[in-house]
Amino acid sequence: MRRLLPCLFLICSLDIASAQSPEVAGVRSDVEFSGVLRDLYFRSLSDGGLQAQQQAAQRAEAEYQRRLFYGKAKHFVDLWTKLTRQMNQRDTVDIKLARKVSEAFHDLEKSNGWPAPPTH
Repeated sequence: MRRLLPCLFLICSLDIASAQSPEVAGVRSDVEFSGVLRDLYFRSLSDGGLQAQQQAAQRAEAEYQRRLFYGKAKHFVDLWTKLTRQMNQRDTVDIKLARKVSEAFHDLEKSNGWPAPPTH
């Protein structure tokens, strides 16, 4: 037992001394290694953050396109409703309003939300 205690003390003191030196036989210290791990961790977070930002930007763009399409559709429906109401009340066709309805429909047709024609 008397010999065991000094040996344990020597081993522990060597372990503490090696942990305090920056490099022992070309091996990185725990501090450097934890720095590398921390850098890798933050890089992975920033890459994940970049993906999250890209996905958020894509969702925002899709939401913008959807609102733009709905706005154009609402404009067309409002003009169409106005045209049909005038036709029913006056039994005549307002040519200027009919052109506006046609332009609104073609504008809606050209937008991104309009379904593509089937290809055969």
